[in-house]
Amino acid sequence: MDGVTLYPGDAGTPFKAATDDAGADGHVQLFKLAISADGVATLVPATVANGLLVDVSRAVITEVPADPFGSNSSAVVAAGAEGDLSAKLRRLTADLDSVKTAVEVLDNAIAGSEMQVDVVTVPATDETTDAITVKLATDKIMNDLTALTPKFAKANIAASTTDGAIVTAVTSKKIRVLALRVTVGGTATNVTFNSKPAGAGTAISELLAFAANGGSRDPFSPIGHIETASGEGLTATTGAGSTVGIGVIYVEI
Repeated sequence: MDGVTLYPGDAGTPFKAATDDAGADGHVQLFKLAISADGVATLVPATVANGLLVDVSRAVITEVPADPFGSNSSAVVAAGAEGDLSAKLRRLTADLDSVKTAVEVLDNAIAGSEMQVDVVTVPATDETTDAITVKLATDKIMNDLTALTPKFAKANIAASTTDGAIVTAVTSKKIRVLALRVTVGGTATNVTFNSKPAGAGTAISELLAFAANGGSRDPFSPIGHIETASGEGLTATTGAGSTVGIGVIYVEI
């Protein structure tokens, strides 16, 4: 049933509503689509199984481009473009690429046991509580991965002495002198340092010529000033003149 009169109207033209017979519930009002022409019954069809039906044949479909972000898909988005969805997606893509790269670097470092530490950003340490220091240590000198203990020796060697002993030989070890001092008496004297095997020593320094009461002070050098052959001691040969005082700081390599 249709065309139920709602109001008869003052000019004899009634107002009617389109209705549908809803069975025991009586009539229910029907509504036209907004695009319906006046006076034309344009109803929205429906079924019990599917509800409202849509005519997809007239839907406008826009093709999605292969690269929706264009040539800048992996570019970092400049400030000011934050409100644009594509810009945000490009920024997210760039961030994810950076994270992926960082994870790959970390994974490769762990796999190859090559984890690197940026010592510039290492937190401050306290030398009295932390084992790692970034200063010279007085207890040990490192030779590659071997810790060496600095040792001290001295000798007063008379003039005209050949191979006067300073440091006794150590089996399979070289004597590396890290610092040394030489002082001569009241007469000019020459000194030469030697590597001393069982026989005559072999010079390991140039001839050092000192004036009366002269001498030298060779300060600490981590690579050393002179070094004996393996298993040989350190000696000095003096020329005519005065007794020579010698002091050395050394390690056994």
